[in-house]
Amino acid sequence: PKEHVLTYGDSLVGLQVFYLPLRLVTGKAVLAYNLTFLLQMVLSGYAAFLLARYVTGHIPGSLLAGALFQALPYKVCHADHLHQVALGFVPLVLLFALRALGGGATLHAALASLSCVLGFLTSFYAGMFSCVLMGGLVATDLVLGRRSGRSWARLAAAPVLAGVVLAAF
Repeated sequence: PKEHVLTYGDSLVGLQVFYLPLRLVTGKAVLAYNLTFLLQMVLSGYAAFLLARYVTGHIPGSLLAGALFQALPYKVCHADHLHQVALGFVPLVLLFALRALGGGATLHAALASLSCVLGFLTSFYAGMFSCVLMGGLVATDLVLGRRSGRSWARLAAAPVLAGVVLAAF
């Protein structure tokens, strides 16, 4: 083991959005960490629910999808690793990308980018999952040829922005 090395673990910088306010309000680091952990479990399930509802429009099925995503065996087995529990950014990337491709506002592409950046800053794995899924979404959409060039231009800015922000790390 080397001293003063952060290379071998995830930085959890993306979770500071949740942790820091809780730490400032409670004044207790352990309580803030535990609340951040619980919040990530809830938010990941809610993000999966939002994605499923957007794709299917079926609320009961979307509730089930959110509950199943929240309680994935992968997440339960790695409950002691906060960066592996905080996978809520992955469905958010897909949700906002789909909305951007569906003719949504530029805001959706920006939110897809922000979700991707926060995913990478929280967990390298979550960021890579997002990239693989986004690549699959792009490839599928290109093959089916359903989107206009304007939709692609909006979404193309998302990875560029994410790359610029992540270059500092």
